[in-house]
Amino acid sequence: KKNNEIKKKKTKKIKKEGYKNLKSIVTKENIESSYIEYKAEDYYIAYKISKVLGIDSLIESKDVSEKIKVYIK
Repeated sequence: KKNNEIKKKKTKKIKKEGYKNLKSIVTKENIESSYIEYKAEDYYIAYKISKVLGIDSLIESKDVSEKIKVYIK
């Protein structure tokens, strides 16, 4: 439950910065740490989001179905 509260706070923080087209998905994946996955052309936006959320790990991927995916532990 504590993890869900953190995710909700980070989602609010992103929305406050002006990112409106957000979608939250609960996944069963167990990740070691938070990271952002993005397409090459969306690097700058992913970088800005990483600074807002305090996530240092950025991973470029050609297989991302969305423009940018944020995984929060």
